[in-house]
Amino acid sequence: MGKVKEQKQQRNREDETDRDKPDTSAGATRKNETTIGKRKKRALSFKKAKEVYEQIQVERKKEREERERQQEEREQAQQDYWNSKKKMNKAMRKHNRKGQPNLNAQIGVMLEKLERTEKRKQS
Repeated sequence: MGKVKEQKQQRNREDETDRDKPDTSAGATRKNETTIGKRKKRALSFKKAKEVYEQIQVERKKEREERERQQEEREQAQQDYWNSKKKMNKAMRKHNRKGQPNLNAQIGVMLEKLERTEKRKQS
């Protein structure tokens, strides 16, 4: 029995020394690699998600600026239209001292219309 006890004690000592040493077996390195790989993967996925988010924000900003620019163009075109309409109405309402319509102003309005249509046809 003494021999069996000595063998058990020797195995226990070997196990204790093995616990103190870092495990360099293939299974242990794979485990460490996978945990490190997961960390890297998480970091990369976060970075990728952040880049996607920033790209979406840039696209939204461009779209917003484009809508604002189009809105300003529409407002400017509308303003030009109403200004020309007011000018024509003012010319059409002109009368002389006797209350007769001023035909010279009306012909001027018609002439402007013709010139505008000619410009549109040319361009």
